Amino acid sequence: TGDYSTGSGITVAPGTDNITLVNNTIQDILLPGGGNASPLAYGILCYGDTDPVNPPSNILIDNNSISNVLGSAISLGSDTENVLINGNSFQNIIPVDLVGDGEPTSYASIGIQAELSNGLGITNNFYFDLVLSNNLVNCTSTYIQGNTYNNSNLMLSTTYPHAITMSD
Repeated sequence: TGDYSTGSGITVAPGTDNITLVNNTIQDILLPGGGNASPLAYGILCYGDTDPVNPPSNILIDNNSISNVLGSAISLGSDTENVLINGNSFQNIIPVDLVGDGEPTSYASIGIQAELSNGLGITNNFYFDLVLSNNLVNCTSTYIQGNTYNNSNLMLSTTYPHAITMSD
């Protein structure tokens, strides 16, 4: 349980390997940016370095409950490798102004976001009341299947070209 001084519930740093995050309850993560310029806080944050490329790899994120987080339940920042996100629930993710213009169309709450992820599986998760369920940028060898969406407006936002198989 966090508060207004908590930017992420769990952080997985560059270069780590064989990480298992199972059966956690993550809530009340409310510090925008968590130390950077982003308007988002993160339930779970995983990220790699880009120079040199040093991704965290072989990560299992399973059966976690993430709620009352500012902006993003799970964020895979640049460069992650072989991640399975399975059986988690995301609810009460608080929308944030991503553009900074104060317009209602600029606000979003995100279930899972990833950039430059290779070998990403998103399965059997529960999305409640989100603007963006999955926001995936330049991801390869990625599959999405068996998830449940309840009042979540956009199931997948991605870039082209991409290598994502979706069978929800």
